[in-house]
Amino acid sequence: MLANDRSEINNRGEPVGLTVPQPADKTMFLRQGGVTVGVGMLSALLMQKSCGCVIHLEPHRVHEWLLLIIAMMCLSFGVLLLAIGMAVQLSDEIAFIKHRFTQQSRTPK
Repeated sequence: MLANDRSEINNRGEPVGLTVPQPADKTMFLRQGGVTVGVGMLSALLMQKSCGCVIHLEPHRVHEWLLLIIAMMCLSFGVLLLAIGMAVQLSDEIAFIKHRFTQQSRTPK
């Protein structure tokens, strides 16, 4: 059915079955980045323990290659998410400080 079909609008004129978008969670990037980096570090630790020395020798078994791929992808993507999360938090702090400064400068003394 189309969104403007009359059968999807209740008696108050509101659409039925459609959800209102919620505001984005500002800490989502930090949480997800932390979890992703944690999984990457765990994978790197397991790879180091199972393969021995990955720095000098390449992985030989299938599970070692999988752990290497997981570690490389999770660590790079997790660091990217953490950087985005820190940038969002920093921009919010800067906006708050600017707002507070402008409010203080406008108040009469």
